[in-house]
Amino acid sequence: MTRKRPRSPSASAAELVAAARDARDVLALVPEDLRACGGCPLRGFRAEDMPRALRTWTFDLTKRNMRELYERTWGWSNPEKRRELAHSDARFLVAFDERGVTRAGDAAAAEDVEDDHAAPSSSSSSSSSSSSSPAAFAHFRFEVEDDGSPVAYVYELQAERAYQRRGLGRGLMRAVEAAGKASGVAAVMLTVLKDNEGARRFYERRAGYAPDPRTPSEETCPYVILSKKL
Repeated sequence: MTRKRPRSPSASAAELVAAARDARDVLALVPEDLRACGGCPLRGFRAEDMPRALRTWTFDLTKRNMRELYERTWGWSNPEKRRELAHSDARFLVAFDERGVTRAGDAAAAEDVEDDHAAPSSSSSSSSSSSSSPAAFAHFRFEVEDDGSPVAYVYELQAERAYQRRGLGRGLMRAVEAAGKASGVAAVMLTVLKDNEGARRFYERRAGYAPDPRTPSEETCPYVILSKKL
């Protein structure tokens, strides 16, 4: 979810976040026992290293899941969302179903991933079958908040409808939290629309997140900031 950029960070926080951003192998930040969820292995990507078809899938999935909610609040913009997903600071953890391809678009993404991993790549995990299909993803970034605290900020957590309520969301959040902890950040944060009641229940009741005091106090604000200390 698009958010305002924080003010200039302190030197120490900036150095920590810079080091976290410099990590080439996103999946290496996640312990091996958390590199799969709901029976789907995870792979990690920096935006600049993500196969084009896979990045297209992240946009299409986000649009299918979120456009209606966005249009009821602050509006939906295709170019803005594409820029957000392609940002140089964007990091992704993607859950793949290796048992089969569910849609033609997924097949294209899977083929692109295979081509991308034909050569050594720091963003790859273990070898995958050519029939693997992307099922869910988390988009997060390492940032510094206004109070100077370094955090991992989750911009998107999305799953294909066929893979919802199968533990992928919780597994991806655990993986992001582990990546944040390995990088030394203080907390994981995210923004959830007030109209998205199901998502808020998930984060607060199942994932252990709580309303953050940095949420704007105006009643007209369409979102709530949630956080979890590491």
